[in-house]
Amino acid sequence: MHALTELRAARWLIDQHSADSKQTADEIEAMHAIELTVSAIIKASIDDGKYFKDKPDMDNITFSDKAARLKRAVELLRKAYADINQNEDATFHNNLKGRTTKHINEAIITTQKVMIAAQKESGH
Repeated sequence: MHALTELRAARWLIDQHSADSKQTADEIEAMHAIELTVSAIIKASIDDGKYFKDKPDMDNITFSDKAARLKRAVELLRKAYADINQNEDATFHNNLKGRTTKHINEAIITTQKVMIAAQKESGH
């Protein structure tokens, strides 16, 4: 269930943007991939009787810029990927591990694209 918390936190970080900036297609794609992963894990948890409804506490977290925020999101996605790959219980049978890791990889790749673009814009 650690992966769920990390995925939700990563999604929250990707979703945060200033009022004067528009979300990119890559940000939207990354959030969609995360949502697919979270949905698959929750469905498997419910089927297994382990539904957890945790929400990350992100209210007091601030970042110096968009690139730093997205870098943290990528770190959380990688951590969720590692958590899922370590899990060996029955919940992850029926190709769930394969589907969830595929979606997390998609989210990592698209978030990294946005992060690199943000670093270029800010001159880092």
